[in-house]
Amino acid sequence: MRAKTAFILDRDGFFDGRLSQTTKKELKFLQAMAQISSPSKPRKMIAEKLQSSSRALSVTRDSLIKKGLVEQSLHGELRFTTPGFGEYIKDYYDL
Repeated sequence: MRAKTAFILDRDGFFDGRLSQTTKKELKFLQAMAQISSPSKPRKMIAEKLQSSSRALSVTRDSLIKKGLVEQSLHGELRFTTPGFGEYIKDYYDL
């Protein structure tokens, strides 16, 4: 049980550190991504969740890619760069 607790604390610290470098707009983007259950998140679906156009999210998307938090998986689709990051966001942050 102590190993599981230690793992959770380490994981949470790691993910908190990654999220500490985001803006509010970027966090909203990540939250929208986390709500999409497939590993690859279509930009169109992210835009719909944020009630925006895909084009309007380009700067935020590019910033998150440069920060190493997301990456393009296929044309028009993104994924988190770290396994479990989306689940962590869903567990601790509301959209």
